[in-house]
Amino acid sequence: MTEGIGENAFNAFGALQEITLPDGLESIGAFAFCTDYQANTPLPRTEQYFTQIVLPDSIKNICLQAFSGCVKLKSITLPKRLDDVEIGSGVFKDAAWFDSHQGGVLTIGNFIYGYKGNMPEGTEIVIPYGIKYIADSAFGGQKNLAEVFIPDGVKFLGERNFYGCTSLKTIRLPSDLTEIPAYTFISAKNLTHIDIPSGVTHIGAGAFQYCSSLEGISLPAGIETIESGTFSGCSLLKEVVLPAGVKSIGSNAFSDCASQKTIVLPEGIELIAEYAFV
Repeated sequence: MTEGIGENAFNAFGALQEITLPDGLESIGAFAFCTDYQANTPLPRTEQYFTQIVLPDSIKNICLQAFSGCVKLKSITLPKRLDDVEIGSGVFKDAAWFDSHQGGVLTIGNFIYGYKGNMPEGTEIVIPYGIKYIADSAFGGQKNLAEVFIPDGVKFLGERNFYGCTSLKTIRLPSDLTEIPAYTFISAKNLTHIDIPSGVTHIGAGAFQYCSSLEGISLPAGIETIESGTFSGCSLLKEVVLPAGVKSIGSNAFSDCASQKTIVLPEGIELIAEYAFV
């Protein structure tokens, strides 16, 4: 049984007409079928000619730019469930499917792959009902994104979804959400307030790092760990309410929070790591 396809596995194969991925396949490595020349490898630029790909339900990880530049790839079938599937950035970049879209939000079934093009100033995005998953870095780097509405029903946000969205002021998160992944809002410097759904039990490292306009935040009762760098660089953060269940605070979790006046530590806390509040 093939469990994984390695990094650059078919990168220099060239002129691949058809590919059938086996049931049981769990991972596809970075640049596995990519036809874009990689400056850090000796591999030449090639072209792949397969027009469709069906990703088996067993897949768990599709890495960075795995199908980037596949010039004939128009039809993509994703696994039925994506709850536990990690999809890296740029997976289908410059594939025929990607190039066929004029711009805007790109979707595959109930999955948002990303946004093509540059948003105009003051852009407001309303995620359509029926969407369940949003890929890593889907809106990352969109400096003119000002407001986002994510409806109930969206179960999964990828990492770095809104990194560098420096104009983002307002976002509505779905009540179904259980995790805010690492670096989701890093450098969203105009975000002043966010309501975290009560069902969230994990907030990843650096999730709100450098959100320099964020003034206060209330964490849900299910949070047990404040990861490293979660609120680092939130220079206007004045008050943090930690739930009673918090057991540990990671390194640099609240470093460079120069305005912080109040923090109440729960009685059951077991670990405060180095430089947590420096």
